[in-house]
Amino acid sequence: FAGFAASPIVNYKKKLGLMLIGLLILAAATATFQIAQDTRPIIGQESFDLIKKIPSITENDSYVMAISKEYSPWLLAYSERKAIVPGMFDYDRWTEEQWNQFWSSNSTEETKDLMQVYSPEQQPIYLFAGTKNFNNSCFASFSELNNSKIMKYVC
Repeated sequence: FAGFAASPIVNYKKKLGLMLIGLLILAAATATFQIAQDTRPIIGQESFDLIKKIPSITENDSYVMAISKEYSPWLLAYSERKAIVPGMFDYDRWTEEQWNQFWSSNSTEETKDLMQVYSPEQQPIYLFAGTKNFNNSCFASFSELNNSKIMKYVC
């Protein structure tokens, strides 16, 4: 809209109009640069580094499951594994209700029942917990980097 509003000025007072347009471009560039400088990634560097290690520490035919949606795109992009993530991509076989049940369950039997949908393939399943706490006896610690962790399904 600013360009449209400035067009009469450019037509009648070319020098003033071009200076105005230049000032608008400079202001937009400054604001964009400042926002880019202040923006931080959704996940921490240690989580990102651990995700990048997944291809070298897991089997080629394994699945990697995200405990949280914030990790989902990173796992899909960098894990080089089939990504099981809440409500996204090809390998999610649970409803939202089942995901909520999985996150809140402390029951081994309940977890086994939920995981059966993935069990027929008998492929290893890893859970990327990142910096989140996840206490479930069906998942054992597999790899850690500072506060980020990967767990393996063992039931």
